[in-house]
Amino acid sequence: MESRTQLELESAVRLKRNQLLDALGRHVFNDLPAHLIQISDMKLLSRTDLWEDLRAYIHGLSSADLLALRSPKEDAQARVKYAIFSHRWGAHEPSYQQLSRNQRWMDDATPTNSPGLLKLLRFCDKVRVYGCPYAWSDTCCIDKSSSAELEEAIRAMYRWYRDAEVCIVHLAATDNLADFEHEPWFTRGWTLQELLAPKRITFYNKEWASIFGNAVCPAESRNDKEDWRVLGTITKVTGIPAGDLRHFRPGCERVSEKMRWASQRGTTRAEDVAYALLGIFDITIPISYGEGQWAFHRLMEGIAQRSSEPGFFAWAGDASPYSLAYPCSPASYGMPVLDAQTVTGLRLTGSVFEEVGDQSYSITKLGLQVKLLLLPVRWIQQAQGLGSYTLSFAEGIFLETSPSPTLSQAYYEIFKPEQCVLGVVNYTRVTGDRGTLRVGERYFGFLLMPSGRSGYVKARTDQVLVWRCMEGVTKDLENVCLLNTLSPYGRDITT
Repeated sequence: MESRTQLELESAVRLKRNQLLDALGRHVFNDLPAHLIQISDMKLLSRTDLWEDLRAYIHGLSSADLLALRSPKEDAQARVKYAIFSHRWGAHEPSYQQLSRNQRWMDDATPTNSPGLLKLLRFCDKVRVYGCPYAWSDTCCIDKSSSAELEEAIRAMYRWYRDAEVCIVHLAATDNLADFEHEPWFTRGWTLQELLAPKRITFYNKEWASIFGNAVCPAESRNDKEDWRVLGTITKVTGIPAGDLRHFRPGCERVSEKMRWASQRGTTRAEDVAYALLGIFDITIPISYGEGQWAFHRLMEGIAQRSSEPGFFAWAGDASPYSLAYPCSPASYGMPVLDAQTVTGLRLTGSVFEEVGDQSYSITKLGLQVKLLLLPVRWIQQAQGLGSYTLSFAEGIFLETSPSPTLSQAYYEIFKPEQCVLGVVNYTRVTGDRGTLRVGERYFGFLLMPSGRSGYVKARTDQVLVWRCMEGVTKDLENVCLLNTLSPYGRDITT
């Protein structure tokens, strides 16, 4: 009997050890960054290095310790907690090669010769306070000479920031909370996901002190996403609601709003405008530096395939160089008339009771196929001779966009835009293929010019056209193809 009990105990221990090894292996090779700094000795470890250390540790655990484990997955994650760094790149940042070749890189950190190394050391000092055995920084924990590792890092970066124990932010131009309005960190493309993804974040000023001076709570328990002073200030600076700052959910919903958050941010490389948004929209596209604006066009195609909200079309300004049906950048969603207050008054999503707009628009070889409610427009000449023409609508439509789109007389006479129609995007769907515009509600859309028999060209306007209905309208919907083809009609109509 005793022998049987011993065998059962050994079997249970062996099972626990194998479960923990399996959980740790999957976590290390699938969830963690490719390289981490080990805080105890400041060495740069690969996933394989980390796995070997952890495997040796597990094999050294006693039977009692193994049997006391309740969840191998949770224990595996707790063993490899890491803090993650967010900052603006400066001069002489440390590289992967520098840290991997010199295990005593800390000795080279001086304020004058190596400000980047010194910044990394200060970050690691903070990591110790939070009790994290590992740390990650985008400067030195990515082997950028490996295209495969760089591509993985870009695709997985949102997830790495989300899964980190804490995100430590260094604001190099800030003394206190009042300086957030002028802090460049809030203007960079990559830092948007670094702000939204982490569950826990702490801000440090240029002297690596708390932005509150003497912090109210100990550093190891701080989370600035739970401080309403911080949230209120960031919302004022970025326009991002406090709820999203605390509990952001990535995906292809609320496209126009998320793009507006990114519209005032910049990146050094043109491709990074798109790559920095992959995690926010939960989109995967191949990484290919050198493709320029094509990267953002591919991102928009990916969003169009998954989005079902009319807000996708709430953009104005320059179209993509590759298609008039898509915007050229996030700035197209940040046009002045479509600010946060305007968006709040527009119906951009439906409900379980009614459908708003076409939720099944799709990509074709010719462009974007979408069902719109089309309204006639007319052009009113403002003066005799060489006067301009101003866009006008039928009775019962009050245009809120100001000033109204205008055309020069020369343009009008050459291109004859009398066939322009207004495509309403956020109508309410009623029975069959019919849509309705309700009295008093606000709608948005764009000007369309017929282009042969194949479809319409979206005319360029400097602002999203927004109007209010004074009379109800119900009519059949039209299946419209917004063409990719470049056309002068898509370039010359300006507000």
